[in-house]
Amino acid sequence: MHSCRRRAIQRRMANGMSFSAAEKATRHVFDTVGWHEVVSRLRRARGTVFAVATVLKAGRVSDTHQSEFVAELHDLSRQISAEAKGLSALLAVIGATPPVLSGRPLPQTPGRPYERMRNIGKSFVLGQLRAALSFVGKCGRNAPYIEARGGEIMTAGERATIEREIRQIRKDTSRLKGAVQGGG
Repeated sequence: MHSCRRRAIQRRMANGMSFSAAEKATRHVFDTVGWHEVVSRLRRARGTVFAVATVLKAGRVSDTHQSEFVAELHDLSRQISAEAKGLSALLAVIGATPPVLSGRPLPQTPGRPYERMRNIGKSFVLGQLRAALSFVGKCGRNAPYIEARGGEIMTAGERATIEREIRQIRKDTSRLKGAVQGGG
């Protein structure tokens, strides 16, 4: 059990709540206890979206022109971008004023994504995008509770990294749409 959650349980018990009720009441809140976890999830989402856009652009997924696939890919892309935008808006009201961010591009992970896979199916692509959506969505759901419930305070570096990751995720979701329209 994380120390932040343990303290929250102890505070609730000091106010007369039973252990089992305090444990149950804090279960969802301390799923994400620090901003480093938000950074990690956003990086995983960015890497996934980037990798999917890369394999689509390279033509490694067959039948990307099918209307159902295109519609679902565009819908997932829009949802990921919307979740990232919502997290960005949420960050505007959490903590201190954000620092000025450098305009330099973020380096992508070295190597070739999904290189060892011989056949990349449409269901795999969509599954990867659903995972990316869940990473970004989880950040948005948990962010308001981190500091409010006794978790870590966001540092200026973490804020800058989170903002950069959000911008890159939104940029890469645009690449997804273009990869299917232009590369399918």
